[in-house]
Amino acid sequence: MTEAVPSVGAQRKQVRRVWPLYAFASVVIIGVGLLLGLWREQSQIATKQRVSGSIASSTQLTPKASPEKASSPSAVSEPGKEKDNAGKIREILSRTSAVIDTDPDKASALLLEAVKLDPTNAQAHFQLGLVYVKQKEYGKAIETYQKVAEMQPQLPDVYFNLGYAYAMSKDYPRAEEMYTRTVKLSPLYLDEALFNLGVIQQRQGKNEEAVANFERALSANPKNELARQEVDKSKTKPGKSE
Repeated sequence: MTEAVPSVGAQRKQVRRVWPLYAFASVVIIGVGLLLGLWREQSQIATKQRVSGSIASSTQLTPKASPEKASSPSAVSEPGKEKDNAGKIREILSRTSAVIDTDPDKASALLLEAVKLDPTNAQAHFQLGLVYVKQKEYGKAIETYQKVAEMQPQLPDVYFNLGYAYAMSKDYPRAEEMYTRTVKLSPLYLDEALFNLGVIQQRQGKNEEAVANFERALSANPKNELARQEVDKSKTKPGKSE
């Protein structure tokens, strides 16, 4: 028995029914690609926005810019004035980003103007703390970051930065406390926080805890060479097996 061959008209109808599915699938694929690209971009931004790097080497002590989540409502009650101040603060933050590395004194003056306009603006305070770190004004940095911590208590970057400032002030117990808080918040840069926590514990003679955190750092990021070096050194010490 010979099978019936669909007519040309029927074939065209099938094509018409199928092409919208291809079009829909293409839109979905493109949308997923865009979302992945945005996610990667945000991840890269988050990685750059800390007072980051290892505290083991002075060449790696580079501060990071303010995090995107550092924001808070304006303290000004009048809607018109609040909007005007918000615009001024955005302009100040933009101007600050252009001079923060080359002229910290000018950057601090700009940011002090911003926090005067809005004492509850966490981003302005965060960047001001960053400038104080660059100026090695660690006491001022600690005071400023503490204000950010009150406004943004779930922001790991602020505790990481506080840990750095306390470490540079040689207040190791407080530095350990801040890095421990950072670790509990599980930031993207968990291995850095664990490594710095280990360094601080080393400086206090807490060698077993330090090695444990170096191992955790290496587990979180197998490419963390500083953590690997510390783990390897711990295995070659007397009484340690390879």
